[in-house]
Amino acid sequence: MRITIQRILVRVKKFIVIIVIMPILLGLLGWLIPVENNPVTYKAEAKILLGEYSHSDLNNPKHLQILLTHELFYKERLNDWWENHQNQIKANFQVMIVDEGVIVLSYHDQSAERAERFLHDVLEEYLLLDQSVVAEKKTVIQSAIDSISNLEISKEESVEHQQFLYELNTELLSVREAKLLNNMELRSESIKSLTSSERGFLGGLIGITLAWLWVVVPVGFQKKEGSF
Repeated sequence: MRITIQRILVRVKKFIVIIVIMPILLGLLGWLIPVENNPVTYKAEAKILLGEYSHSDLNNPKHLQILLTHELFYKERLNDWWENHQNQIKANFQVMIVDEGVIVLSYHDQSAERAERFLHDVLEEYLLLDQSVVAEKKTVIQSAIDSISNLEISKEESVEHQQFLYELNTELLSVREAKLLNNMELRSESIKSLTSSERGFLGGLIGITLAWLWVVVPVGFQKKEGSF
């Protein structure tokens, strides 16, 4: 152990100039080397409250998450987007479940206009799909109400008849479309670069590490060779 320390001290004295200069040099390089600005990306985001009309896919956040990220949705409704930006959509479009019946749609792009336009088109198509299913649901329930209302029934069946009508009307009133909880937001995002002083400090640390390795590693090899 004492011999090892002596060898290290010998190498420190021998290479003292390199040990001192290396951290200073790398620190100066870190300080002076220019760093390119990180590209700015834009994130369009919107929060949606799902509808309520007993639909297995459109009212279930997990199922809807799959639907809105599946290529079939785009091929049927947004084919131009899918044909021209398929890879970007797969990488940058997200559907996040934030609460029971609430999802957040977001899309990242280097173009603010494209980010906003894509999310707008997705929202529009989703809400149109939702509204069409709601309209169909209401039509079916209203048709049932009309049919039952026009039935001729006996006095014995009147209570059951009124109860059934009440349940249908309650179901009709409970049907709710999906809706935006806030206007679509667009904001810029960028990765913060290290400042000149931070780069200089990091360069100095790297220099100290390299200088220490320069001194210690050869001693370790000498000790290992001497053990045979």
